[in-house]
Amino acid sequence: MMADPILPCGPLALLGLVAARLLLRGRPFARLLAEAAVLAALTLALLVQGVAPHGTEAPDTAPLRHLALSLARIAWWIGVALVAVGVVRAFLVPDRRPRDARLIQDLVIGMVYLGTLLAIVTNVFGVLLGPVIATSGVLAVILGLAMQSTMGDVFSGLALNLSRPYGVGDWIVLDDRIEGRVVETNWRETRLISSRNNLVVVPNSMLAKSTLTNLSSPEPSRDVSIAVRFALTTSPAAILQVMQAVLASANAILPLPPPTARARTIEANQLEVELTFRVLDLGTAGIARSEVLDLVYRHAKAEGLRLAAPDKAEPAPGPDTRPPGLRLLDAVPLFASLTAEEKAALAGTMTLHSHPAGAVLAKAGTRMETLFVLRRGVAEAEAEDGGPATRLAPGDCFGEAGLLTGAAEPATIRALTPVTVQAIPQAGLRHLLQTRPALAEELGRILAHRTARARHPLEAAIAQDMPGALPRIIARIRHAFDLHHASH
Repeated sequence: MMADPILPCGPLALLGLVAARLLLRGRPFARLLAEAAVLAALTLALLVQGVAPHGTEAPDTAPLRHLALSLARIAWWIGVALVAVGVVRAFLVPDRRPRDARLIQDLVIGMVYLGTLLAIVTNVFGVLLGPVIATSGVLAVILGLAMQSTMGDVFSGLALNLSRPYGVGDWIVLDDRIEGRVVETNWRETRLISSRNNLVVVPNSMLAKSTLTNLSSPEPSRDVSIAVRFALTTSPAAILQVMQAVLASANAILPLPPPTARARTIEANQLEVELTFRVLDLGTAGIARSEVLDLVYRHAKAEGLRLAAPDKAEPAPGPDTRPPGLRLLDAVPLFASLTAEEKAALAGTMTLHSHPAGAVLAKAGTRMETLFVLRRGVAEAEAEDGGPATRLAPGDCFGEAGLLTGAAEPATIRALTPVTVQAIPQAGLRHLLQTRPALAEELGRILAHRTARARHPLEAAIAQDMPGALPRIIARIRHAFDLHHASH
């Protein structure tokens, strides 16, 4: 080796490249620098010896030196390929979307490796590729026919990746049949997660032939429409006003563009109303739809509106002639366990209060001795911790934590529109609870369930103040209403 310093260059370079791959796995930039250093050192060693790294050796070269030069040139070409691949992996990210760059990177890397192999065969071993390619034409045709489907998927995937009709994370629909969110695109297939959380694997060739609708483009937000039919127990303008309040009280929809309530059709005994609103993305559309339908029921219940019967020939039902306070109690989950007589007795103790838009209905930190139930309009709850504000609709109540357990009000309640509220004093509940002490357990169970669910910032704050232990809540209700003797 001292007589011919070129002998150890190839083995040492190959050893260095292997060591860089093994020791620096998971550190692409450090590995790239190490491979570049090995390549530079090998190039310098060959040039110092007067050897062209990309050339061929003369036929009369000594066998040992010929072998050493061949190994050195193979190592040099491998080093060039590894450095090129490292650069592609690190810097070739089309449109700055790393997850979507996989196909492009793989294509370029495949071309680098193929070019390196051809260069080694031609420059190191001196094999002419023209005759080899000509004689392998028949084999190429056979392989092409055998891999026709696979190659169709590969080229379709490449075309889709270059045209970019969708990206990872987009919701797409194929021929109005297959719908899902794109989670991965590779050489052969595209993988989707459906709305039912199932994995759908679509071959790229099928995807390229399908009519594709990208629900996330040009932006992820989308419009949702709901049609609701009402019996004509009042004027269409009054029904539309109530439905506009429904949209104003929804939390899961976007404020812009403004949601709308429009009359679609009117018949002898019913009116069809279309509610249109925008949601953040397709994943939240179901949540928003469910919330709006729940609010339609609650607002209609509070205002005495009736949904139309499925049979259009059926005569329209008459208006709900019960007192508004009694109708409202049907929409309050807290009192769902009360009998009709108990609801009527409780409704007799309620008083009606009206407030203009912007009025503060309750301040955070105060102890409420009255339960307020929103009857009409929209209010907003702002938690003390600065969390997101939440809309309150008819049937939502506040002050229940203070009335039932003596806890402080966790949020500030402010009217967004002119509102009316029904006030239930502690004395009104006291008589009811003393008449039926078991009702304390039922109210405690409902309050604990609402606290655990944390439907809005009020209940989330209550959950922090009361960990949701049912016995503790019931004990505080009994203490607040002096039910210890009655329970025995």
